[in-house]
Amino acid sequence: MKVIDKEDEKASDLVQKMHELIKKDISSVSIFYDVTTILENLAKDYIIAILSNQTSLYQKVYENSEVRRYISFELFSHLSGIKKPNFQIYLDLCKNLKTPPSHCVMIGDNELHDYTTPRLLGMQSFHLSRKEASSGSRINSLDELKDWL
Repeated sequence: MKVIDKEDEKASDLVQKMHELIKKDISSVSIFYDVTTILENLAKDYIIAILSNQTSLYQKVYENSEVRRYISFELFSHLSGIKKPNFQIYLDLCKNLKTPPSHCVMIGDNELHDYTTPRLLGMQSFHLSRKEASSGSRINSLDELKDWL
C-alpha cells in the first residue's frame, strides 16, 4: 500500500486545478462574428483548409463547430507531429491539397506562423490582428478579405 504524503496531495490538487482551468477555458471558446459568413462565401470559390497548432484538448470544440462544414482539409500539428513554423507542415498541407504554395493564401493570428513563414514559402498571407489597425497585409477582420481575394 502506498502512503500519500503532502507532496502527493499538492500535486493532485494542482492537477485538479489545472483540469478545472482548462475546462473553463474550453467552455469559453467562441467563434468570432465574421468567421462563418466569410467561410460560407469563400467556400463557393475556394478550397478551404485549416492548419493549426491547437492542442488535442480543443479538438472537440472545433469538431462540434458550425464552421467545420466549410473546411475541405484539416491538418493539426498534434496529429501530424510537426508544428508551425516548421516549413514541413506547410509543405505537407500543399501536398495534400495538390496545390503549390504560390496558389495558397494563409490567414491567421500569429505573425510568425501565419504570415512570415508562409511568405517565405511563396504563399500569399495575411496577419489577422483584431486589436490593431489594418495596414498592408495586416487585417483586423476577416471581412477585409473581400477586398483582397
